[in-house]
Amino acid sequence: MARRNHSSWPFSGAMLVLLFAAAHGCAPATFHQGRSFQRCTDLPVLGATLYWTYHAANGTVDVAFRAPQSTSGWVAWGINTERPGSMVGSSVFVASPDAATGAVSVLMTFLESTSPGLANGTLRLDVTVPPVAEYTAGAYTVYVTVALPGNATQQNTVWQAGALSGGRIAPHPMSGPNLQSTMTLDFLSGGTSTGAHNVVVHRPLLLVAASAAAQQNCSSATFSGARSFTQCATLPVLGASLYWTYHRENGTADVAFRAPQSTNGWVAWGINTQGVNSMLGSSVFVASQDSNGVVSVLMTYLDSTISPALANNTLKFAVPVGPAAEYSGGAYTIFATIKLPGNGTRQNVVWQAGPLVNGAISPHPQSGDNLQSVQALDFLPGGGRTFTRCNTLPVLGASLYWTYRPESGTVDVAFRAPQSTSGWVAWGINTERPNAMLGSSVFVASQDGNGVVSVLMTYLESTAPSLANNTLKLDVPVGPAAEYSGGAYTIYATVALPGNRTLQNMVWQAGPLVNGAISPHPQSGENLMSTQMLDFVSGSRSTGTTKSGLSRRNLRELQG
Repeated sequence: MARRNHSSWPFSGAMLVLLFAAAHGCAPATFHQGRSFQRCTDLPVLGATLYWTYHAANGTVDVAFRAPQSTSGWVAWGINTERPGSMVGSSVFVASPDAATGAVSVLMTFLESTSPGLANGTLRLDVTVPPVAEYTAGAYTVYVTVALPGNATQQNTVWQAGALSGGRIAPHPMSGPNLQSTMTLDFLSGGTSTGAHNVVVHRPLLLVAASAAAQQNCSSATFSGARSFTQCATLPVLGASLYWTYHRENGTADVAFRAPQSTNGWVAWGINTQGVNSMLGSSVFVASQDSNGVVSVLMTYLDSTISPALANNTLKFAVPVGPAAEYSGGAYTIFATIKLPGNGTRQNVVWQAGPLVNGAISPHPQSGDNLQSVQALDFLPGGGRTFTRCNTLPVLGASLYWTYRPESGTVDVAFRAPQSTSGWVAWGINTERPNAMLGSSVFVASQDGNGVVSVLMTYLESTAPSLANNTLKLDVPVGPAAEYSGGAYTIYATVALPGNRTLQNMVWQAGPLVNGAISPHPQSGENLMSTQMLDFVSGSRSTGTTKSGLSRRNLRELQG
């Protein structure tokens, strides 16, 4: 079948246009690393201010919370997901200084009572970009990106301030402004109220894997060829549904995308391999039919939002099986088996629908649902791995998640750090020299030109290491594995803690690839500060060296 003329198909970025409203109700402010925000509001008490940018395409909000405080105190901001007008039930970010170093850290905790345990990593909301904080000019500023709970732009925000006692977070005052620091805020309109509300403004559901409700809406579908799928999701716009089976053993997914359309229209589904919520940079399957009713599928990469080339067979991921498509019951269904890009189960999926004009694919509408058809989706049933503790590392935007297993002296680790596809990241343990890369055993994640992610396990024997694989000076009972998703690498591994000790000298790094090969990291700034002492039992950390160490034997004696 001759290919149609696809020369005028402007797939636009599927982002709602946000007007840059002038900040009102708060003084002009500047932020570290050139950050900027579209809205701000002076909070009514404690001298605090909130700055934010709401992203309608994925329901997240970039936040900067700033509040005055002395270096012997703490501040906090968060969202109450359970009890409007109360601190109890809130997920909060608490900024305070380290007693020894003065470095500012952020505790992410859920306030389960009026005397909370303050356990880290217990938030009841998703954090898409881990928090960082700073102290300058007599005020803390906390930066974080969160997914708005309950799919709603209107949230019950809370904030607080209190003293440190012996370097620890102490209760805040129980009078005056400290009992008035709650407010209902609409992150879309900027509207505020200090009263509790039952009304919420929902964004389109553009986040996370299939919910139970979504599965109920799509689970009754049948398919030709006796095909079946283990998971499904009703997509939020264009009447579309996605069905899939994920194959853990090879990182592929069998997919069926179904969307209503007339015979004079086309539909498309795909994945954005650039880790963003946009049509630009997406690899898509486009189903349409000719005047004889013959259905075909175009496999193309969207290299432009104005006039993509629509060249066939230009996808940026592998397609082991398919594609195929059919038209029945007023809807197209596209079938394919794909290799998930970057070896990651969490992907940014996109879909579209538009008309055919004289048999040729024509632009989709530039308003309404057609500008909201993006969604972050986890293809792994159950949402994947979980960990009991986490730390935001002080530099390179990295985070560490782990579960310590005292019965075996091992730790399950996930290290996540932002990086481009033309770079590498690394994490490891230095078994010889605290606060140094030399002598470290590291896991290095990178990807080839096809987006295949791999992990090098190497020992850094010098400042110009040979990078020989499988030369670690520690045991690795499980793993490693790695993935690239959302503009970041994640490395998974289970390691036996060296020397039978829970206190370890941890290292991490990031650098470029040159002609596909791992090249030296920068020799300045944050790349020379990426070491930290971490206790995998208590979670305590320090950027200084120490000769102390808690062994598993000592731990068992302490625990009886």
